[in-house]
Amino acid sequence: MTWFSSLGARRLALLAVLFVIGVACAQVERDYDDDTSSAGKGGASAGSAGAETAGKAGAPIGGQPGSAGEAGQGGEAGQGGSAGENAAGAGGAPNGTLSIIMAGDGKGTVASDVPGIDCNANCSADFDPDTTLVLTATAAMGSTFTGWSGGGCTGTGKCTLQVADVPEVTATFMLDRVLTVTKAGTGSGTVTSASMGINCGADCDEVVPHGSVVTLSATPTTGSGSIFTGWSGGGCSGTGTCAVTVTEATQVTATFACSGTTTIMYSGVITSFVVPTCVTALTIDAYGAQGGNAGPYLGGYGARIKGTVTVTGGSTLKVLVGGRGLDAFDTGQQAAGSGGGGTFVASATNAPLMVAGGGGGAMNYTPTYLAAGIGGGITTAGLAATSGAGAGGTAGNGGVTAAWTGWHTGTGGGGFAGNGVNDTTGSAASYGTPYSPGKAFLNGGTGGQPGSCGTLTTCIAGRAGGFGGGGAAGFTGGGGGGYSGGGGGDFVSGATVGSGGGGGGSYNAGTAQTNTAATNPGAGKLVFSW
Repeated sequence: MTWFSSLGARRLALLAVLFVIGVACAQVERDYDDDTSSAGKGGASAGSAGAETAGKAGAPIGGQPGSAGEAGQGGEAGQGGSAGENAAGAGGAPNGTLSIIMAGDGKGTVASDVPGIDCNANCSADFDPDTTLVLTATAAMGSTFTGWSGGGCTGTGKCTLQVADVPEVTATFMLDRVLTVTKAGTGSGTVTSASMGINCGADCDEVVPHGSVVTLSATPTTGSGSIFTGWSGGGCSGTGTCAVTVTEATQVTATFACSGTTTIMYSGVITSFVVPTCVTALTIDAYGAQGGNAGPYLGGYGARIKGTVTVTGGSTLKVLVGGRGLDAFDTGQQAAGSGGGGTFVASATNAPLMVAGGGGGAMNYTPTYLAAGIGGGITTAGLAATSGAGAGGTAGNGGVTAAWTGWHTGTGGGGFAGNGVNDTTGSAASYGTPYSPGKAFLNGGTGGQPGSCGTLTTCIAGRAGGFGGGGAAGFTGGGGGGYSGGGGGDFVSGATVGSGGGGGGSYNAGTAQTNTAATNPGAGKLVFSW
């Protein structure tokens, strides 16, 4: 009985120990399973007190009761659990990284208004994700900032962004480019720009910011006879302004050609023509003057001589435009038109370039002597009168005045180098003094002049020849002026036949010749074209 009592007490103590162990294990299991992001729970509550069941008295052995067992000690209180850690770290905020990419072949810097970004090459910096930055790009000398990309930024101004939204931004810098203007063609002129400093002229190339739009204008030189014929290169064409976008080394060509026309009409004096500075080939279209009419009969038309000659730009040419012969309105003894003058172009050293002969004058002596004038010849020799002895000149000399006793016939026209020949034998007693023939171009080109009637009352003064070597009028027509003068009109002795004057000869030193009779009656003219 005593053994059992002792065994029962022992069992109670063992059960108490096992209970404490079980409670502790259960608490450990709960703490493991309750791992959360919040602060850890407090430690386990104090451990249950150990069993304090007093031992029962021992069973008597040998008749003596055993002494009472000592009370068991209470268990120690359980330790508190350590606080749990925050799952995201000990209270720290998340970071944001912004990267700057530098693109293009140029150079520059990018800086932020908040300290962190300040670079001239690729760079990056960390910021609070909620930070708003303003980036500024600055190009280095010789480069141009051409724009942003990324982060919603475009253009060339400042770039504003929020770091949390943008991982990287690209800033592009390009090297400045050279714009070169070249002038071409036989003409002259200038090319200028509305900006960027082109003035070509002297300044024909400029370094301009990449992507610049440069507007060019071309202006021919005043008085040079030049025209602007168009652009090439840089995407430009036509003859208006040229707007070229410079994204690479660019060359634009402006072509000026010499093109123009100058017309010179009769003036009664030898004048000059200055060849445009850039002209090396000049086309000359020369018209000789018409001879004078007589009644219904027409004076001969001048020749039209055209060709292209080689010239020196800026040189001076001598010019004489022939004057028309005077018409006859009477049917008296001086009933004929005078010869028309030739039209001349020569160099400053008197080398002939183009000469168009004038036409001979007509006659109208009713009822028997009727004749039209002879037109200017297209050969170098002057033409003779219709018949008789009024021969035309040769080799630049003047024509011959016909000889007829008792009458003053029309006189010969002057040539380029020689005057007309005065060979009249008319009677001064009845018809005044003889008429003078036309003068050569080199001698001033004056047309033949009528003689003087003096005190004669029945004398009718003749008519002067046209300027440019035209012969004076007489009873028959005057000869035309030209490279070689035309012969004066004649009267065939023994027959009732009179004649108009001969036409002057012509000369052409050019290429691409066109030698014809002029179709426009009247005074001569000159047309220069290039």
